[in-house]
Amino acid sequence: MRLSRQYAFVDDTGDTGLDFDKAGTSSHFILTAVIVDESSLAQVTSDVESVRSKHFQTGEMKSSGVGGKDDRRIRILRDLSDTDFHLLAIVVDKRRLHRARGLRYHDSFVKFLNSQIHRALFRAFPGVVIVADEHGDRTFMDGFADYITRQLKPNLFDDYSFSFDNSHSNVLLQLSDFMCGTIARGYELKRKSPRYKEFYRAIEFKVTAIQEWPRNYESYLVDLSRENPSAYDEEIARCAIRLADGYISEYEDSDVPAVRARVRFLELLLFRLRFRSPDIYISTNEILDALSYEGVCPQDRYYLRSEVVAPLRDRGVIISSSSKGYKIPVSERDLYDFANHSLGIIGPMVSRLRECREQIRLATRNRLDLFERPEYGILKKLLHERHG
Repeated sequence: MRLSRQYAFVDDTGDTGLDFDKAGTSSHFILTAVIVDESSLAQVTSDVESVRSKHFQTGEMKSSGVGGKDDRRIRILRDLSDTDFHLLAIVVDKRRLHRARGLRYHDSFVKFLNSQIHRALFRAFPGVVIVADEHGDRTFMDGFADYITRQLKPNLFDDYSFSFDNSHSNVLLQLSDFMCGTIARGYELKRKSPRYKEFYRAIEFKVTAIQEWPRNYESYLVDLSRENPSAYDEEIARCAIRLADGYISEYEDSDVPAVRARVRFLELLLFRLRFRSPDIYISTNEILDALSYEGVCPQDRYYLRSEVVAPLRDRGVIISSSSKGYKIPVSERDLYDFANHSLGIIGPMVSRLRECREQIRLATRNRLDLFERPEYGILKKLLHERHG
């Protein structure tokens, strides 16, 4: 479990304008935070500097310096993939704000952005030092700094601060700029790249979360074309994704630790579904690494199964599991994977219970039947249906 203080190097792209008839108004507003553990700060700085000098020589590592050269961007992202940082992003589709009552006005929108970023950072980390570029566009950041200063209520266990620094001399602010511009190429209409999924796949293990607002479960629907598709695949995918997204929408503001872990677990599954092959499972170790880093889940397989996955399934959220890990099911095959995996666990247990019952009935000359108690009615029925 991560306990040390974190540094968040933040950058934004787009604008907060909502007048789309005005030239230059962006379709999205995006804010990214490059998260680095305090104990790794020096090493990460050195590693990123090596990548910067390799690809940018004497210049700053800026996304605008790469622009639409997608091959070059992918090479840089791959070189950064072994560096010990994580990425959090908030992506707001401003075009859809008219559906959110009260947020189609600029001031309300900015207050909403401030609160969303505050929640994302300060819920995830018990101590955060936020650093922004003093030479960037301060239109939004000055307001955010003021909001954070007013909202922060440090106590004995929390350590928060906000400051501006010079990106010319801070390579981690340059990294945040590069990551922010990279994410924008998956969303911003004027910069969107057909290869944006390749960008995300190059750094997928660095991405803690990309939080999209307003929420839209259909954005997670993927190309399900494959050999021998089932006639039910699309319906299965829509149902499973809608249920997962519905749980997130209902509980994303919860302060209950186990509920927060369930929300982040589902967000991770949906993110990987969207930017990886829909057939790939996420291993238990990958999930625990991501959730324990954020402090929402201990590095404990039993906790993941009993306090995260099981309660979600009890609420009707459909999660497939196999020996390869977990995923949101998007096909009939995924459901059979889950059924076969469960049968492989339940079947032997039921057989052992049946054997135990028969041995005790034999030893007591049928005077004791373990399943005569009312609470074991389901087991008795199951055994009867299986062997009757």
